[in-house]
Amino acid sequence: MVHSDRNDTQTAPGLPWRAALLALLLLLAAGGAWLFQDQRHRVAEQRLAELSAIGALKAEEIARWRDERLADAAYLATGTFTRVAMLDVVAGLGGEPARGRVEARLADANRYFGFESIQLVTPDGSLVARAGEVGNVSLYTDERELLLRL
Repeated sequence: MVHSDRNDTQTAPGLPWRAALLALLLLLAAGGAWLFQDQRHRVAEQRLAELSAIGALKAEEIARWRDERLADAAYLATGTFTRVAMLDVVAGLGGEPARGRVEARLADANRYFGFESIQLVTPDGSLVARAGEVGNVSLYTDERELLLRL
């Protein structure tokens, strides 16, 4: 029987290649995981920045819309007749004729501004005159102050 060292020498050189291949695969997997996490983080930051910008624009748009409505209310209160008539109605003076004149002015403004409803309320939010459909009446501090200046 002839004994050969050939089998012993062939298996030993394959082991370092397998170890190198395994190390390379582990390095690729770790690099892929790092790249995935990095891109995920970047996309999340990008989306957050986009949503923050949209939120800021919407807040500005709402504030501008509210300022326009306050300006419309201030315009409606201009003129001596309108001011006196509205103050009388809010104070409960003048009866139905005064209320009718105020509601006619509100109806004109309603058509002019294209609103669904215009409401004259007291500082505590009680409805005293309207034009159009009545919705929920709630006043913010600025609106109360505006009404008190009338």
